[in-house]
Amino acid sequence: MTTDDVPDAGRKPRDDEMDFYGLTDRGKVRPTNEDHFLFCQLKKQMQILATSLPDAEPISIGEERLAAFGMVADGVGGGARGC
Repeated sequence: MTTDDVPDAGRKPRDDEMDFYGLTDRGKVRPTNEDHFLFCQLKKQMQILATSLPDAEPISIGEERLAAFGMVADGVGGGARGC
């Protein structure tokens, strides 16, 4: 690795320097998968990069990225109180 390969610590990574990956599974006990993930870029609006959510539509954005984030929601059994 050379110094050219190391990003400047004072700058945010470019879009092509970031990798996102998500996978969900129902597990061995539950009949359905209740887990979800979401990776986004925050601009003046939100651009969805990847999600397991069924009805999320990507939003067309042309502005500079302000931040990126990811979330995970762990399903806990489908009961009224999450049991």
